[in-house]
Amino acid sequence: GTAGGVALKKSHMGTSMTWNMRQTRQFGHSDYDLDQKTEREVKKLWSAMKSQAGKKQSLPSICVRRFNAAIDRSSLEDSIVDHLIAAEALFLRDAGSPEDRGELGFRLALRMGTFLEPAGYKKKDAFKFAKRAYDVRSGVAHGGELPKNIRISGRSDEVLIHDFVQELTGLVRASLKRAVGLYASTSDFATTEYWENLLFKNLDGRQSQKFLRVTAD
Repeated sequence: GTAGGVALKKSHMGTSMTWNMRQTRQFGHSDYDLDQKTEREVKKLWSAMKSQAGKKQSLPSICVRRFNAAIDRSSLEDSIVDHLIAAEALFLRDAGSPEDRGELGFRLALRMGTFLEPAGYKKKDAFKFAKRAYDVRSGVAHGGELPKNIRISGRSDEVLIHDFVQELTGLVRASLKRAVGLYASTSDFATTEYWENLLFKNLDGRQSQKFLRVTAD
């Protein structure tokens, strides 16, 4: 986790520096050394997010806020809930009010699995993990206890809860990073039309139904 961030602002009077403390757990200050590849990636991501600030077609601020909070949490239960809130804001932005939504876990997992395929993830594996994560989150949110081990469909061994949260962090991070660029370049990104075109691209009606049945299983 990080303690906060420093913002540098230039004006006709010179340069001012503002320290912004994180609002979750407090951490000691740390120094970080970034290699050139990581530095270029951070600059590109930061520039894309700055250019979208305040625009309607941009990554929802709750995505970044909840993802940052998830990494800072001392409680794994809270971390899982925050991760899924960030994922919901990205993958279910078009779903309307919570009262009008149906089969959220399936819809989120299906979209995430397909969305992350170009990022190197296997569609079916990402779908199964995201679906399980949503189920775990729902259990926690309704007062259930967090299990020490998580069983994921298609895997022979159970996953330790700490490793499960680490893997969840990777999925959500990859989703948000890819989404930042698409919000800047794709006018209909995150709309219902975008997700339908993504899910059923190059599939005829019969193939679409088969895809849904296989994925649901």
